[in-house]
Amino acid sequence: MKNILIIDVESTCWQGKIPAGMSSEVIELGYAILQEGEGVLEWGSFLIPPRHSEISAFCTELTTISPETFVLEAEKVVQRSDLLEQLNALTRRHGWHNFKSCQWGSWGDYDFKMLVKTFGEQELRKDHHLNIKQQHAAERGLPKALGMGQALRFENLELQGTHHRGGDDAFNIARIARKVLGW
Repeated sequence: MKNILIIDVESTCWQGKIPAGMSSEVIELGYAILQEGEGVLEWGSFLIPPRHSEISAFCTELTTISPETFVLEAEKVVQRSDLLEQLNALTRRHGWHNFKSCQWGSWGDYDFKMLVKTFGEQELRKDHHLNIKQQHAAERGLPKALGMGQALRFENLELQGTHHRGGDDAFNIARIARKVLGW
């Protein structure tokens, strides 16, 4: 059986320029385990408290994540220093040795770049990453890659959950990936 881990990250963001002293950092990591012939086996998300940035009103409007979210969804909160071990435990449950050894994908390369920023290059293998956005465009013969919402509509799928929430987006990306991969 083939599995793929789908990841979607949400990061601190601002409308316009990034304020002085702040940087974009992962505040939510959504995941979905997609298995050939079975569909989505498991999905969810981890909330990661920001270290160097504040969550802007714009970010909250876009993602629904606010400082209060870390209290209201406390069961999902993982400290940045523990996030890699949580991903290792998740991937081991589904037959991989660890996160670094698993096949994983995301909608574009942004998530890969943000995970490199979070964990460092030594914890990731680019050859294990599938850019589902590019593959979708190529498989469907599209002249330009679509956004996730557009791709859902193109595939006659309805958005499930809340757009720009990591777990929900990972689940929706997995649904698109299942069609693209023919699973």
